[in-house]
Amino acid sequence: IEAVNEALKKAEKEDPPSEETLGMAERGVADLRRAAKELGSERAAEQYKAAHEVLKQLKLPPEARKLLEQAKSSVLCRNLDKAIESLRKAIRLLVIWQEPIQIRKDLAACLTENGISSANEAMQSPGPNIIGVLHVARTTLQEAAQLDPSNARTLQNLQSIEDVIPQIRPRLPKHLQLLPLSGMP
Repeated sequence: IEAVNEALKKAEKEDPPSEETLGMAERGVADLRRAAKELGSERAAEQYKAAHEVLKQLKLPPEARKLLEQAKSSVLCRNLDKAIESLRKAIRLLVIWQEPIQIRKDLAACLTENGISSANEAMQSPGPNIIGVLHVARTTLQEAAQLDPSNARTLQNLQSIEDVIPQIRPRLPKHLQLLPLSGMP
């Protein structure tokens, strides 16, 4: 793990990381993999997973790393729309280069937070467009579920929204029940 940490520190000063730095990280990852497999070390197995992710990040093109940093910063500032935009751009950039599985999961997490936030806001302050807002939240959560079908939080909240929409519609005044929902089911 020391070799990987040292490579990470070196890489922060280089853009993109040098072959020497990448080699150092690769050797560290290989050592951790051997320790995990040959010695059966659980700690090494955990460190291997983390180190492998670091190595993948180091190998990303500089433009993708920049987009991922923007997304991370946006999440920390609770600007989910900006984070979603940056993650989508990173996926488009990386889809040719590799299968961006972790980035898809990060995008799904941001979409989930955005969908839940919209649904909660609509339920706490219901207005005449509550059904439309809930449909948008549902669509956002459906996209998140397609990107990461293993995310239980996404699936649970999606089901909650699908359960609540039919309960709310009859409580709306008749003229609002008949409004088109912008082509949404």
